[in-house]
Amino acid sequence: MIFDLDGVVVDSEIWWDEVRRDFARAHGRTWDLEDRAGVMGANSRQWSETMRTRLGLDLDADAIQDSVVDGMVERYERDGAPTIDGAVETVRRVAARWPTALASSSHHRAIAAALAATGLTDVFHAVVSSDDVAHGKPAPDVFLEAARRLGADPASTLVVEDSLNGLKAGRAAGMTTVLVPNRSIPPAAGADAFADVILERIADLEPDAVTARAHGGEVEAAASVEAAATVEVPVKAHIEAAAPVVAPVVAPVEATAHASREPRSTPASAPLPTGPHGTDGLHPFRRTLRTWASRIASWVVVRSYLRVRLEGRERLPRTPAIYCFNHLNWVDPFLLMAVLPMRPRLTFFGPKEEDMTVGGRNRLMTWTGATIPYRPGKNNLIEATRRVRAVIDAGGVIAIAGEGRIQPFESQLGPLNEGAAYFALREQVPLVPIAIHGTSWLGFGRRARVVIGEPLTPLGRPNRENVDALTARCWAALHELVRDEPERARPGPIGRRVTEQFNDWPEGDRAAAESAAHATSASRPASPAASPAEIPPLAAEPERS
Repeated sequence: MIFDLDGVVVDSEIWWDEVRRDFARAHGRTWDLEDRAGVMGANSRQWSETMRTRLGLDLDADAIQDSVVDGMVERYERDGAPTIDGAVETVRRVAARWPTALASSSHHRAIAAALAATGLTDVFHAVVSSDDVAHGKPAPDVFLEAARRLGADPASTLVVEDSLNGLKAGRAAGMTTVLVPNRSIPPAAGADAFADVILERIADLEPDAVTARAHGGEVEAAASVEAAATVEVPVKAHIEAAAPVVAPVVAPVEATAHASREPRSTPASAPLPTGPHGTDGLHPFRRTLRTWASRIASWVVVRSYLRVRLEGRERLPRTPAIYCFNHLNWVDPFLLMAVLPMRPRLTFFGPKEEDMTVGGRNRLMTWTGATIPYRPGKNNLIEATRRVRAVIDAGGVIAIAGEGRIQPFESQLGPLNEGAAYFALREQVPLVPIAIHGTSWLGFGRRARVVIGEPLTPLGRPNRENVDALTARCWAALHELVRDEPERARPGPIGRRVTEQFNDWPEGDRAAAESAAHATSASRPASPAASPAEIPPLAAEPERS
């Protein structure tokens, strides 16, 4: 077994980026996402020379290297290790049964500091830095050297990685590659094509089972991830939680094995969507036109049928943010498109659908160019995560139906899933509660209101404790906005038909949903958001190379 360090055992990639950014700022320069991508997987000689060239500094590469490594060592000694849930325990468990090495692109001093902070100094049977070999990742040198020191055959060796370059290096070394996507910085596009096995959590790593999956040619399902069971929340679990705008939301997390050692091609019938706003193959200019056209059309149509009002507009941030709204009807996204400001650009995360070409609502939402859909259980979840980050980087906002499904009553708020809070913490942008009133029944000429709550500031890293705390704060804020709202009378036949046109009730129909809501309300604790075990799943940092 060979483990990568940064992003697999310790969640340190952001630290590296922050230290390099601080170094650049101290010398009157800037360090951006493109710069970071340029040093991913490089050994110390390579990344320090890259920094010298990109920053245009009249300094020796060695001096740059020493300064950055000093900064990392200081962070480890001061703050301890930013560990990934289950990583330390998994390394100890695996090393107790199999020859185990660490192969990292980090400098030896940074590796030593990380191992000391995690208590793993004496656990690995071999520790190799890319500085010990001629070439960093994606060249296979560091993995081949680790296997040599273990006395292991590369063909019988598993490599655990979180980055595209690391997976390429493992594949080039002739090893079985295991991808565990990092929450903080997801892998770059195409990473899954170089993975023989994809695991959502490193704690799920069982070398014998992984080897059987990788070479047995079968795709096996792993156990579902319980929302309250982990300290660090897996990327896919959050995406599954975030996605639906109108849809029921329970899905297992899968461990995927690829029998082929060659990169997989995407079937022609399922092209990968392009661009941050989720329309397959849509040119950015055409997407912009469609977005504006759909916003204007929504304004006209919605205001022709309903009397709408936006309250608390002054509370909306003018910067990127995550909007979390309650969900009463299929029309809610279009209502938001009609009343919210045109800037920042509004994008909805979801819906979760196997085929977005099926169903009028799905086709309409896709046409607008204002959605980030994904196929449940498919590997394009990482692609969807990158689009979330792209929207935020472009100055836009992401709107998420916090409950993950439509609710039948105006004054009731279902449990919120953790996705909205997770994205806000991860991107360090405000989480804005938005209450929709008056759409449970769509009678002609009736009043509908959109009320903006006070933005919530995310505090800390997106770990389980902070995600739960922010989710509870958001639930409390939304509940305060909806709890006194009176229920609407049923409209006539036309109004009822419009209301239910595209509603997707998990229980089958509105009557069953109302009965279930009454039963749940009678048994629910005072704050559903404070009881993670009762929360049904609902709701990313830049891509890595």
